[in-house]
Amino acid sequence: MKKDKKPLRNIPQIGKLLEDPFFMEIQKDFSREEVLFGIKNSIEEIKSKEIGEMDKESLKERILKETLNFLKYPFRKVINATGILIHTNLGRAPLIKTEKEIIENYSNLEIQLKDGKRGERNSLAEKILNYLTNSESSIVLNNNAGAVLLLLSTFAKGGEVIISRGELVEIGGSFRLPEILKESGCVMVEVGTTNKTKISDYERAINEKTKAILKVHQSNYRIVGYTEAPSVEEICQLAHKRKIPFFVDQGNGLLFEIEGFSLKEEEPILNLVKKGVDVITFSGDKLLGGPQAGIAVGKKDYIDKMIKNPLYRALRPGKETFFYLQETLKYWLKKDFKKIPLWKLAMEDISKLKKRAKKIQKESNLDLKVEEDISQFGGGTTPTYNLPSVSLKLEAKNPEKVFRFFLEKDPPIITYIKENYINFNLRSIFEEEDKIIIKRLKELKENENL
Repeated sequence: MKKDKKPLRNIPQIGKLLEDPFFMEIQKDFSREEVLFGIKNSIEEIKSKEIGEMDKESLKERILKETLNFLKYPFRKVINATGILIHTNLGRAPLIKTEKEIIENYSNLEIQLKDGKRGERNSLAEKILNYLTNSESSIVLNNNAGAVLLLLSTFAKGGEVIISRGELVEIGGSFRLPEILKESGCVMVEVGTTNKTKISDYERAINEKTKAILKVHQSNYRIVGYTEAPSVEEICQLAHKRKIPFFVDQGNGLLFEIEGFSLKEEEPILNLVKKGVDVITFSGDKLLGGPQAGIAVGKKDYIDKMIKNPLYRALRPGKETFFYLQETLKYWLKKDFKKIPLWKLAMEDISKLKKRAKKIQKESNLDLKVEEDISQFGGGTTPTYNLPSVSLKLEAKNPEKVFRFFLEKDPPIITYIKENYINFNLRSIFEEEDKIIIKRLKELKENENL
């Protein structure tokens, strides 16, 4: 007889669950409405999955567990043990811990404190961005895709944009550059081949319909070997000679070189401005270490027109973005990078990581291996650049079960499985989180089922 994989008949009635002693107990900490919300969501979750046959008591336990998870609410802190510092699934770059009084209260988002007149929110970050990048003007948007969309919608709508075939990128979440170009109302003109594009390819493509030349950072991949591409200076010279704007979607926000990090593939924004690029777009979190945002810097005439575009209002960010961006840029100004959480993690000395790993190994009293490893910035940046790291490796008979054990804790610990080992890469773990990992490892040891 075929088993019922969706045991709907055994799911208890919601009214009876609410009166059940276990569910009554959690109503001491949560309102009846919250518990009802949790139960309904838990049942929907169970219905959507093929979990096999379960009796009523087992189902009740499952619903209770799922309800408690729902009542913690979806948006939660996690510990990142993956070794990927800018992890898209984990909220990108960690933010500066600072006083939140400004964003929790009224603020001067759009008021000029010198005279009480209405101001422009973009002015909150403009001066410091201009100073750090040596640009004439700048604008902050909700993300870099939004910045590119606004840029092309403002200057290339109804016309052609020239781009190298080797730069038609797709990054996380199925974001494809050609789709952004299409949505902005311009026609994409591909030049060159996947591995070789010459300055003459760009020149031949220019005609009366050409509105701009766009160069795009290759993000999370590289083409190596038999390759060729014109320099930024060459394209800039050609574009300006033909009176066409030249834009660069750089993606990452490395404002200028940071001592000790040879990120040769990531040209700093400051350098691109100096080379004469009209507008450069980049992210507020990738390498910059701030909130997710889109930033455009460049020549004032171009930025002013972008601000006047009605689309800008739909793409501008809220006060939280400006607050965290302002706090992050302060430390770029001071060159005090260890105050920026992303760079604090990246700059942690390997000897200190080894010392921390041995302490966790000793205090957890588990058979953990301490091994040298690598880490990456992630987030579509520096795909060939590895940061030295140290990992704790725990052998598991059932690694998937152990992975879920850490995932279900509060806060959840996001590890990864490799060759039957649960891995904790310390490069992406803050030192103050070590004690939580030790506690969870001790709990794991006491769990006879694992």
